[in-house]
Amino acid sequence: MQETTYSGFVARAEWRWVFLVSVTLLLFTFTPFIIVAVLNPPGADWQFMGALHDYQDSAASMARIRQGAAGQFLTQFAHTPESQTGALVHPIYALLGQASRFSIQSPIMWFHLGRMVVSIFMYVAIYHLGASIWVKVNTRRIFFVIATIGSGFGWLYALLTGISNSVVVPDLMIPQISPFFSAGVNVHYPLTIACLAWLASVIVPIFRPGETLEPSVANEGLMVFLVSLLLAFVYPDALLPIGIAYVLSIGVHLGVQRKLSTREIRWGLWILVPALPLIAYYLLTFVNNAAVAEWIAQRGDRVPSLPMLLLSLGLPLLIALPALYRAGRRFEADGDRFMLLWLLSMIITMYLPLKLNQYFLAGLMLPVAYFATRAVVDFWFGYVKRRYRGWVYVTIVPLFLLSHILWLYLPIVPIVQGWSNVDANVLEQDYVDAFDYLDSEIRAGTIILASPDVSTWIPVWTDGRPVYGHYAETVDAQSSRQAVREWYTLSGDDCLPLLERYHVAYVILGPRENRIGSGQCVRNLILAASSDNVNVYAVSRNIPR
Repeated sequence: MQETTYSGFVARAEWRWVFLVSVTLLLFTFTPFIIVAVLNPPGADWQFMGALHDYQDSAASMARIRQGAAGQFLTQFAHTPESQTGALVHPIYALLGQASRFSIQSPIMWFHLGRMVVSIFMYVAIYHLGASIWVKVNTRRIFFVIATIGSGFGWLYALLTGISNSVVVPDLMIPQISPFFSAGVNVHYPLTIACLAWLASVIVPIFRPGETLEPSVANEGLMVFLVSLLLAFVYPDALLPIGIAYVLSIGVHLGVQRKLSTREIRWGLWILVPALPLIAYYLLTFVNNAAVAEWIAQRGDRVPSLPMLLLSLGLPLLIALPALYRAGRRFEADGDRFMLLWLLSMIITMYLPLKLNQYFLAGLMLPVAYFATRAVVDFWFGYVKRRYRGWVYVTIVPLFLLSHILWLYLPIVPIVQGWSNVDANVLEQDYVDAFDYLDSEIRAGTIILASPDVSTWIPVWTDGRPVYGHYAETVDAQSSRQAVREWYTLSGDDCLPLLERYHVAYVILGPRENRIGSGQCVRNLILAASSDNVNVYAVSRNIPR
């Protein structure tokens, strides 16, 4: 029998369970850091730079925290040398930077601290969503487990064919679709999913037959107003699919009931209107701020094929099929209709030519988990006797984790294999010594030339900016990256144009740069600092031609 009675009450014992499971999941995401720390004892020649997963975007976020600590609220892209007009780009990091001014000013520490706090909030919001739909504690927990750790068969595809950038495997490459994946990457993804869960926890009861509650500041109306505003600040892309689903739900209700529900419209205004001024600001910024426009254009279109998307939803989608079939056939207003429209809105908008693509998939696992839970309770339990259900849980739950285990531990494989061919999430210790020297010598905005790997961390560890440091946040990123790599292969007068064009003040030459070229261009520069393997050169404005 389908459970439709609403009860948002959550007992203390339930919250204790949620907290313990959430902390366990959070600690699990930090196990790679522990492994790196164990394998890299004090005095070693390698330095963990601050992030293991999606380290380039993490470095960009940490740079925003550093800007916030310096008193900035409007973000300027720190991984490019060009001057820019500040804009609201992921302002949550600038706020973290502002908070760090009153304590330890470490962008790396505040990045991970923010990630921890927001992840716990996300898990609480997901359980709250389950509690707003189901009465039985067991059903709520089933939803929570599927929603938080559910993943697909990307692990199987990777083992059979390998991982290539030419093929997008969402459950290994698009963190925002899964709560657990997002919690291991940054701050704004889990905060986005938390906001979506809170909004859905209010929207589902709005369309429930017999519901008469009107929005006001005394009930959930104030909450959805604030959550919608927060979501517009953090991740405005996610508002489009959920907004489309809400409007379509009103339209379907109009078609079925032959009358317009003013109550649903009023709720919609409380949910969607708060975000409109910010969305208007973002559109104006996109049109008038060239750096922001180029950032959006360069972020890349990581759009998976439909078969690959379905593969990446894997076991949760397979479990959900009976409920999806029922929802499509009956299209009932009690949660199914909105969740189905939300799921379809995310997938369809991803394939539209809007330059946002995979960013519309934020929180995709929430509606999938909703239907999977419906199917478990209303369909699959009919085929599994109660005494065997514990064995089913023990068998299925580990399968959810396989893709998560793969992406979680993949970055530390080169480290475990003996610190060979490590990515830029770990650099030689001498580079940190060079950063410490530069941070004590330069002023904000000083341009520093280094290899792309090293340049990723320049705005995090110093107040300087690289010539090229990020695939999306460097202006004309591909050309700039190629120019940097070519510079380390040049000599003589060919060295001057790039230094003059970007007003480079310092050049770093170390093992990462030597892998690109011999670095003959430093012969006419002034040696400013030196360690065993990394030298820092100052660029004189009177370089001989």
